[in-house]
Amino acid sequence: MSFLAYVILIMFAIVIFGVINEKILQLPVPIGMMVLALGVSVFTICMGNIGLVDTGHSIFTHVNNFNFDEFLTDGILCFMLFTGSSHVKINNLAKNAKAISLLSVLSTVVAVVIYGGLFYLINILFFLNFSFIECCLLGCILVPTDPIAATGLLNKLGISEDIMTIIEGESLFNDGIGVTCFIIVSNIIMESSNKNGFQIMIESVFGAALVALFISFLFFKLMEKVDSPIYHICISLLNVSLTYLVCEHLGFSGVIASVVCGLYFSTMLEKTQLLQKCSRGYYEDFWHILDALMNYTLYILIGFSFLHVKIIDVRILMLALIINIVSRAIGVALSTKLMGKTPDEMGVLKFSTLLTYGGLKGGLSLALMISSVAFLPKDTYDVFLSITYCTIVFTTIVQGLTVTNVYNLLMKLDINRFMEKFKLKTTE
Repeated sequence: MSFLAYVILIMFAIVIFGVINEKILQLPVPIGMMVLALGVSVFTICMGNIGLVDTGHSIFTHVNNFNFDEFLTDGILCFMLFTGSSHVKINNLAKNAKAISLLSVLSTVVAVVIYGGLFYLINILFFLNFSFIECCLLGCILVPTDPIAATGLLNKLGISEDIMTIIEGESLFNDGIGVTCFIIVSNIIMESSNKNGFQIMIESVFGAALVALFISFLFFKLMEKVDSPIYHICISLLNVSLTYLVCEHLGFSGVIASVVCGLYFSTMLEKTQLLQKCSRGYYEDFWHILDALMNYTLYILIGFSFLHVKIIDVRILMLALIINIVSRAIGVALSTKLMGKTPDEMGVLKFSTLLTYGGLKGGLSLALMISSVAFLPKDTYDVFLSITYCTIVFTTIVQGLTVTNVYNLLMKLDINRFMEKFKLKTTE
Protein backbone atom coordinates (compact mmCIF):
# COMPACT_ATOMS: atom_id res chain seq x y z
CA MET A 1 0.00 0.00 0.00
CA SER A 2 1.52 3.33 -1.06
CA PHE A 3 2.19 6.26 1.23
CA LEU A 4 -0.43 8.33 -0.62
CA ALA A 5 -3.02 5.59 -0.05
CA TYR A 6 -2.32 5.69 3.71
CA VAL A 7 -2.69 9.47 3.69
CA ILE A 8 -6.01 9.22 1.82
CA LEU A 9 -7.29 6.60 4.27
CA ILE A 10 -6.34 8.70 7.32
CA MET A 11 -7.72 11.96 5.86
CA PHE A 12 -10.94 10.19 4.90
CA ALA A 13 -11.30 8.90 8.46
CA ILE A 14 -10.57 12.35 9.95
CA VAL A 15 -13.20 14.01 7.74
CA ILE A 16 -15.93 11.38 8.22
CA PHE A 17 -15.32 10.86 11.95
CA GLY A 18 -15.00 14.61 12.48
CA VAL A 19 -18.37 15.32 10.88
CA ILE A 20 -20.09 12.49 12.80
CA ASN A 21 -18.56 13.65 16.07
CA GLU A 22 -19.45 17.31 15.48
CA LYS A 23 -23.05 16.63 14.41
CA ILE A 24 -23.95 13.62 16.59
CA LEU A 25 -21.54 12.59 19.38
CA GLN A 26 -20.24 16.08 20.27
CA LEU A 27 -17.35 14.63 22.26
CA PRO A 28 -13.94 16.27 22.64
CA VAL A 29 -12.43 15.75 19.19
CA PRO A 30 -9.55 13.36 20.08
CA ILE A 31 -11.87 11.19 22.18
CA GLY A 32 -14.56 11.24 19.47
CA MET A 33 -12.00 10.12 16.88
CA MET A 34 -10.88 7.22 19.06
CA VAL A 35 -14.45 6.14 19.88
CA LEU A 36 -15.47 6.05 16.21
CA ALA A 37 -12.29 4.28 15.05
CA LEU A 38 -12.69 1.75 17.85
CA GLY A 39 -16.31 1.25 16.82
CA VAL A 40 -15.27 0.54 13.23
CA SER A 41 -12.67 -1.97 14.47
CA VAL A 42 -15.17 -3.79 16.68
CA PHE A 43 -17.76 -3.83 13.88
CA THR A 44 -15.19 -5.19 11.41
CA ILE A 45 -14.12 -7.96 13.80
CA CYS A 46 -17.76 -8.93 14.48
CA MET A 47 -18.58 -9.02 10.76
CA GLY A 48 -15.43 -11.09 10.15
CA ASN A 49 -16.39 -13.60 12.85
CA ILE A 50 -19.77 -14.28 11.25
CA GLY A 51 -18.28 -14.41 7.74
CA LEU A 52 -19.82 -11.22 6.32
CA VAL A 53 -16.47 -9.43 5.96
CA ASP A 54 -13.26 -10.93 4.66
CA THR A 55 -10.66 -9.56 7.10
CA GLY A 56 -7.98 -11.22 4.97
CA HIS A 57 -8.77 -8.75 2.18
CA SER A 58 -5.91 -6.53 1.09
CA ILE A 59 -7.11 -3.34 2.78
CA PHE A 60 -7.36 -5.05 6.18
CA THR A 61 -3.99 -6.72 5.65
CA HIS A 62 -2.40 -3.32 5.01
CA VAL A 63 -4.08 -1.79 8.07
CA ASN A 64 -2.90 -4.71 10.21
CA ASN A 65 0.64 -4.41 8.82
CA PHE A 66 0.86 -0.66 9.49
CA ASN A 67 3.95 0.00 11.65
CA PHE A 68 2.42 2.12 14.43
CA ASP A 69 5.63 2.07 16.49
CA GLU A 70 7.75 3.43 13.65
CA PHE A 71 5.11 5.95 12.60
CA LEU A 72 4.96 7.46 16.09
CA THR A 73 8.48 7.19 17.45
CA ASP A 74 10.35 7.78 14.18
CA GLY A 75 7.72 10.02 12.63
CA ILE A 76 5.37 12.40 14.40
CA LEU A 77 6.41 12.10 18.07
CA CYS A 78 9.13 14.76 17.99
CA PHE A 79 6.78 17.27 16.34
CA MET A 80 3.98 16.58 18.84
CA LEU A 81 6.36 17.06 21.76
CA PHE A 82 7.80 20.22 20.20
CA THR A 83 4.44 21.89 19.77
CA GLY A 84 3.23 20.63 23.16
CA SER A 85 6.18 22.12 25.01
CA SER A 86 5.90 25.35 23.00
CA HIS A 87 2.66 26.11 24.84
CA VAL A 88 4.36 25.98 28.26
CA LYS A 89 5.73 29.32 29.41
CA ILE A 90 9.27 29.04 30.72
CA ASN A 91 8.56 31.40 33.65
CA ASN A 92 5.70 29.21 34.87
CA LEU A 93 7.84 26.12 34.29
CA ALA A 94 10.68 27.56 36.39
CA LYS A 95 8.22 28.61 39.09
CA ASN A 96 6.90 25.04 39.31
CA ALA A 97 10.22 23.30 38.60
CA LYS A 98 10.28 21.43 41.93
CA ALA A 99 6.78 20.04 41.48
CA ILE A 100 7.37 19.05 37.84
CA SER A 101 10.74 17.43 38.64
CA LEU A 102 9.31 15.37 41.49
CA LEU A 103 6.26 14.31 39.50
CA SER A 104 8.12 13.46 36.30
CA VAL A 105 11.06 11.63 37.93
CA LEU A 106 10.20 10.34 41.41
CA SER A 107 6.54 9.67 40.66
CA THR A 108 7.43 7.83 37.44
CA VAL A 109 10.04 5.57 39.04
CA VAL A 110 7.83 4.83 42.05
CA ALA A 111 4.85 4.06 39.80
CA VAL A 112 6.95 1.64 37.72
CA VAL A 113 8.10 -0.31 40.78
CA ILE A 114 4.64 -0.34 42.41
CA TYR A 115 2.97 -1.41 39.16
CA GLY A 116 5.56 -4.11 38.59
CA GLY A 117 5.16 -5.46 42.12
CA LEU A 118 1.37 -5.48 42.08
CA PHE A 119 1.15 -7.00 38.61
CA TYR A 120 3.64 -9.68 39.67
CA LEU A 121 1.15 -10.66 42.39
CA ILE A 122 -1.58 -10.90 39.72
CA ASN A 123 0.81 -13.01 37.70
CA ILE A 124 1.16 -15.42 40.63
CA LEU A 125 -2.59 -15.42 41.29
CA PHE A 126 -3.45 -16.37 37.69
CA PHE A 127 -0.39 -18.61 37.07
CA LEU A 128 0.80 -16.42 34.18
CA ASN A 129 4.50 -17.25 34.52
CA PHE A 130 5.87 -13.72 34.01
CA SER A 131 9.10 -12.61 35.65
CA PHE A 132 9.17 -9.60 37.98
CA ILE A 133 11.30 -7.63 35.54
CA GLU A 134 8.76 -8.27 32.75
CA CYS A 135 6.03 -6.95 35.04
CA CYS A 136 8.14 -3.83 35.63
CA LEU A 137 8.46 -3.46 31.85
CA LEU A 138 4.67 -3.26 31.62
CA GLY A 139 4.84 -0.57 34.31
CA CYS A 140 7.33 1.40 32.18
CA ILE A 141 5.01 1.12 29.19
CA LEU A 142 1.99 2.44 31.09
CA VAL A 143 3.73 5.21 33.06
CA PRO A 144 3.90 7.93 30.32
CA THR A 145 0.83 10.18 30.49
CA ASP A 146 -0.89 12.01 27.67
CA PRO A 147 -3.16 14.75 29.07
CA ILE A 148 -4.17 16.26 25.71
CA ALA A 149 -7.88 15.58 26.19
CA ALA A 150 -7.81 16.29 29.94
CA THR A 151 -6.04 19.66 29.65
CA GLY A 152 -8.31 20.65 26.79
CA LEU A 153 -11.33 20.08 29.02
CA LEU A 154 -9.81 21.60 32.15
CA ASN A 155 -8.81 24.76 30.25
CA LYS A 156 -12.49 25.52 29.74
CA LEU A 157 -13.02 25.55 33.52
CA GLY A 158 -10.61 28.39 34.08
CA ILE A 159 -8.19 26.19 36.01
CA SER A 160 -5.17 28.11 37.29
CA GLU A 161 -2.11 28.53 35.11
CA ASP A 162 0.13 26.92 37.73
CA ILE A 163 -1.89 23.70 37.80
CA MET A 164 -2.06 23.55 34.00
CA THR A 165 1.70 24.12 33.80
CA ILE A 166 2.35 21.27 36.26
CA ILE A 167 0.02 18.88 34.43
CA GLU A 168 1.52 19.69 31.01
CA GLY A 169 5.11 19.84 32.26
CA GLU A 170 4.82 16.57 34.16
CA SER A 171 3.38 14.83 31.10
CA LEU A 172 6.06 16.16 28.75
CA PHE A 173 8.99 15.19 30.95
CA ASN A 174 7.61 11.94 32.34
CA ASP A 175 7.38 10.70 28.75
CA GLY A 176 11.16 10.97 28.56
CA ILE A 177 11.70 9.39 31.97
CA GLY A 178 9.25 6.61 31.13
CA VAL A 179 11.03 5.86 27.85
CA THR A 180 14.37 5.84 29.68
CA CYS A 181 13.00 3.40 32.27
CA PHE A 182 11.69 1.26 29.40
CA ILE A 183 15.18 1.20 27.81
CA ILE A 184 16.81 0.26 31.14
CA VAL A 185 14.37 -2.56 31.88
CA SER A 186 14.37 -3.89 28.29
CA ASN A 187 18.20 -3.97 28.36
CA ILE A 188 18.03 -6.02 31.55
CA ILE A 189 15.62 -8.45 29.90
CA MET A 190 17.84 -8.76 26.82
CA GLU A 191 21.05 -8.53 28.91
CA SER A 192 22.42 -6.15 26.28
CA SER A 193 23.95 -3.31 28.31
CA ASN A 194 26.94 -3.04 30.65
CA LYS A 195 25.77 0.29 32.09
CA ASN A 196 23.71 0.54 35.28
CA GLY A 197 20.26 2.10 35.28
CA PHE A 198 21.33 5.33 36.97
CA GLN A 199 24.09 5.91 34.42
CA ILE A 200 21.72 5.31 31.51
CA MET A 201 19.16 7.75 32.94
CA ILE A 202 21.70 10.52 33.59
CA GLU A 203 23.25 10.17 30.13
CA SER A 204 19.87 9.91 28.45
CA VAL A 205 18.36 12.99 30.10
CA PHE A 206 21.29 15.39 30.40
CA GLY A 207 22.88 14.33 27.12
CA ALA A 208 19.58 15.01 25.34
CA ALA A 209 19.22 18.41 27.00
CA LEU A 210 22.75 19.51 26.04
CA VAL A 211 22.43 18.37 22.42
CA ALA A 212 19.00 20.03 22.11
CA LEU A 213 20.22 23.35 23.54
CA PHE A 214 23.28 23.40 21.28
CA ILE A 215 21.43 22.60 18.05
CA SER A 216 18.49 24.88 18.93
CA PHE A 217 20.89 27.75 19.64
CA LEU A 218 22.47 27.39 16.18
CA PHE A 219 19.16 27.10 14.33
CA PHE A 220 17.55 30.00 16.17
CA LYS A 221 20.52 32.19 15.25
CA LEU A 222 19.84 31.20 11.63
CA MET A 223 16.14 31.92 12.13
CA GLU A 224 16.95 35.48 13.23
CA LYS A 225 18.82 36.09 9.95
CA VAL A 226 15.77 35.55 7.72
CA ASP A 227 12.43 37.34 7.50
CA SER A 228 10.27 34.80 5.68
CA PRO A 229 7.70 32.98 7.85
CA ILE A 230 8.07 29.98 5.53
CA TYR A 231 11.75 29.74 6.40
CA HIS A 232 10.91 30.12 10.10
CA ILE A 233 8.61 27.14 9.87
CA CYS A 234 11.14 25.07 7.92
CA ILE A 235 13.91 25.91 10.38
CA SER A 236 11.76 24.86 13.37
CA LEU A 237 10.85 21.58 11.63
CA LEU A 238 14.47 20.89 10.78
CA ASN A 239 15.62 21.79 14.27
CA VAL A 240 13.42 19.38 16.20
CA SER A 241 13.64 16.49 13.70
CA LEU A 242 17.43 16.70 13.42
CA THR A 243 17.85 17.01 17.20
CA TYR A 244 15.60 14.00 17.80
CA LEU A 245 17.48 11.89 15.24
CA VAL A 246 20.93 12.86 16.58
CA CYS A 247 19.94 12.10 20.19
CA GLU A 248 18.43 8.74 19.31
CA HIS A 249 21.59 7.87 17.36
CA LEU A 250 23.80 8.83 20.33
CA GLY A 251 21.66 6.84 22.79
CA PHE A 252 20.11 9.91 24.42
CA SER A 253 16.41 10.57 24.91
CA GLY A 254 14.89 12.01 21.76
CA VAL A 255 11.72 12.65 23.76
CA ILE A 256 13.48 14.93 26.27
CA ALA A 257 15.40 16.59 23.43
CA SER A 258 12.18 17.45 21.57
CA VAL A 259 10.69 18.99 24.71
CA VAL A 260 13.82 21.08 25.29
CA CYS A 261 13.73 22.27 21.64
CA GLY A 262 10.13 23.41 22.03
CA LEU A 263 10.85 25.21 25.30
CA TYR A 264 13.95 26.93 23.85
CA PHE A 265 12.20 28.13 20.69
CA SER A 266 9.08 29.37 22.52
CA THR A 267 11.23 31.23 25.06
CA MET A 268 13.48 32.86 22.47
CA LEU A 269 10.58 33.76 20.20
CA GLU A 270 8.86 35.52 23.08
CA LYS A 271 12.09 37.22 24.17
CA THR A 272 13.09 38.50 20.74
CA GLN A 273 9.52 39.11 19.52
CA LEU A 274 10.66 37.71 16.18
CA LEU A 275 7.22 36.46 15.17
CA GLN A 276 5.57 39.83 15.83
CA LYS A 277 8.09 41.44 13.50
CA CYS A 278 7.72 39.28 10.41
CA SER A 279 5.72 36.04 10.72
CA ARG A 280 2.21 37.56 10.92
CA GLY A 281 0.77 34.54 12.71
CA TYR A 282 1.79 31.99 10.06
CA TYR A 283 4.20 30.20 12.39
CA GLU A 284 1.69 29.71 15.22
CA ASP A 285 -1.09 28.75 12.80
CA PHE A 286 1.10 26.16 11.11
CA TRP A 287 2.07 24.42 14.36
CA HIS A 288 -1.51 24.61 15.67
CA ILE A 289 -2.90 22.94 12.54
CA LEU A 290 -0.09 20.36 12.41
CA ASP A 291 -0.62 19.52 16.09
CA ALA A 292 -4.36 19.00 15.51
CA LEU A 293 -3.80 16.78 12.46
CA MET A 294 -1.19 14.66 14.26
CA ASN A 295 -3.41 14.20 17.31
CA TYR A 296 -6.46 13.27 15.24
CA THR A 297 -4.35 10.80 13.26
CA LEU A 298 -2.87 9.33 16.43
CA TYR A 299 -6.21 8.72 18.13
CA ILE A 300 -7.72 7.23 14.97
CA LEU A 301 -4.77 4.82 14.66
CA ILE A 302 -5.15 3.86 18.32
CA GLY A 303 -8.79 2.99 17.61
CA PHE A 304 -7.87 0.96 14.52
CA SER A 305 -5.12 -0.83 16.48
CA PHE A 306 -7.81 -2.87 18.21
CA LEU A 307 -7.55 -5.16 15.18
CA HIS A 308 -4.17 -6.33 16.60
CA VAL A 309 -5.47 -7.06 20.11
CA LYS A 310 -6.31 -10.53 21.39
CA ILE A 311 -8.91 -10.71 24.13
CA ILE A 312 -7.66 -12.12 27.46
CA ASP A 313 -9.24 -12.88 30.84
CA VAL A 314 -11.46 -9.93 31.80
CA ARG A 315 -10.49 -10.33 35.46
CA ILE A 316 -6.84 -9.67 34.59
CA LEU A 317 -7.82 -6.57 32.61
CA MET A 318 -9.91 -5.20 35.48
CA LEU A 319 -7.16 -5.77 38.02
CA ALA A 320 -4.62 -4.17 35.66
CA LEU A 321 -6.80 -1.05 35.41
CA ILE A 322 -7.01 -0.89 39.19
CA ILE A 323 -3.27 -1.22 39.78
CA ASN A 324 -2.64 1.39 37.07
CA ILE A 325 -4.59 3.90 39.15
CA VAL A 326 -3.15 2.68 42.46
CA SER A 327 0.48 2.82 41.29
CA ARG A 328 0.08 6.31 39.83
CA ALA A 329 -1.78 7.50 42.91
CA ILE A 330 1.03 6.35 45.22
CA GLY A 331 3.72 7.92 43.05
CA VAL A 332 1.84 11.21 42.68
CA ALA A 333 0.88 11.37 46.38
CA LEU A 334 4.47 10.79 47.49
CA SER A 335 5.77 13.47 45.10
CA THR A 336 3.01 15.90 46.11
CA LYS A 337 3.82 15.39 49.79
CA LEU A 338 7.48 16.25 49.14
CA MET A 339 6.49 19.35 47.15
CA GLY A 340 5.41 21.14 50.29
CA LYS A 341 2.98 23.83 49.19
CA THR A 342 0.49 22.78 46.53
CA PRO A 343 -0.83 25.12 43.79
CA ASP A 344 -3.90 27.17 44.78
CA GLU A 345 -3.55 25.61 48.24
CA MET A 346 -5.48 22.57 47.02
CA GLY A 347 -3.85 20.27 49.55
CA VAL A 348 -2.12 16.95 49.00
CA LEU A 349 -5.29 14.85 48.70
CA LYS A 350 -7.10 17.09 46.20
CA PHE A 351 -4.05 17.80 44.07
CA SER A 352 -2.81 14.20 43.92
CA THR A 353 -6.35 12.98 43.12
CA LEU A 354 -6.64 15.44 40.22
CA LEU A 355 -3.26 14.46 38.77
CA THR A 356 -3.93 10.75 39.25
CA TYR A 357 -7.29 10.91 37.50
CA GLY A 358 -5.97 13.25 34.80
CA GLY A 359 -3.08 10.90 33.97
CA LEU A 360 -4.42 9.61 30.66
CA LYS A 361 -2.43 7.15 28.56
CA GLY A 362 -1.84 7.63 24.85
CA GLY A 363 0.03 6.64 21.74
CA LEU A 364 3.48 6.53 23.33
CA SER A 365 2.43 3.66 25.59
CA LEU A 366 1.09 1.71 22.62
CA ALA A 367 4.26 2.40 20.58
CA LEU A 368 6.51 1.18 23.43
CA MET A 369 4.36 -1.92 23.77
CA ILE A 370 4.51 -2.73 20.07
CA SER A 371 8.28 -2.21 20.03
CA SER A 372 8.69 -4.86 22.74
CA VAL A 373 7.59 -7.59 20.33
CA ALA A 374 11.26 -8.02 19.41
CA PHE A 375 12.28 -9.41 22.81
CA LEU A 376 9.16 -10.58 24.66
CA PRO A 377 7.79 -14.13 24.31
CA LYS A 378 4.66 -14.17 22.14
CA ASP A 379 2.28 -15.19 24.96
CA THR A 380 3.66 -12.45 27.20
CA TYR A 381 3.43 -9.90 24.40
CA ASP A 382 -0.22 -10.76 23.65
CA VAL A 383 -1.25 -10.34 27.30
CA PHE A 384 0.71 -7.10 27.74
CA LEU A 385 -0.68 -5.67 24.48
CA SER A 386 -4.25 -6.35 25.59
CA ILE A 387 -3.63 -4.71 28.97
CA THR A 388 -1.92 -1.70 27.38
CA TYR A 389 -4.67 -1.19 24.85
CA CYS A 390 -7.49 -1.49 27.39
CA THR A 391 -5.70 0.90 29.75
CA ILE A 392 -5.32 3.50 26.98
CA VAL A 393 -8.97 3.19 25.94
CA PHE A 394 -10.29 3.27 29.52
CA THR A 395 -8.21 6.27 30.64
CA THR A 396 -8.86 8.25 27.45
CA ILE A 397 -12.60 7.65 27.16
CA VAL A 398 -13.79 7.10 30.74
CA GLN A 399 -11.35 9.29 32.67
CA GLY A 400 -11.06 11.83 29.85
CA LEU A 401 -14.83 12.38 29.72
CA THR A 402 -15.29 12.57 33.50
CA VAL A 403 -12.17 14.49 34.60
CA THR A 404 -14.08 17.79 34.59
CA ASN A 405 -16.69 16.29 36.93
CA VAL A 406 -13.94 15.05 39.21
CA TYR A 407 -12.33 18.48 39.22
CA ASN A 408 -15.62 20.21 40.06
CA LEU A 409 -16.27 17.71 42.85
CA LEU A 410 -12.80 18.24 44.30
CA MET A 411 -13.32 22.01 44.32
CA LYS A 412 -16.56 21.62 46.25
CA LEU A 413 -15.17 19.24 48.86
CA ASP A 414 -13.96 20.62 52.17
CA ILE A 415 -11.32 18.02 53.05
CA ASN A 416 -10.33 19.65 56.34
CA ARG A 417 -13.91 19.70 57.59
CA PHE A 418 -14.36 16.07 56.54
CA MET A 419 -11.19 15.02 58.38
CA GLU A 420 -12.29 16.86 61.51
CA LYS A 421 -15.63 15.02 61.48
CA PHE A 422 -13.85 11.72 60.87
CA LYS A 423 -11.50 12.30 63.83
CA LEU A 424 -14.43 13.27 66.01
CA LYS A 425 -16.31 10.06 65.18
CA THR A 426 -13.28 7.86 65.77
CA THR A 427 -12.64 9.41 69.20
CA GLU A 428 -16.24 8.84 70.20
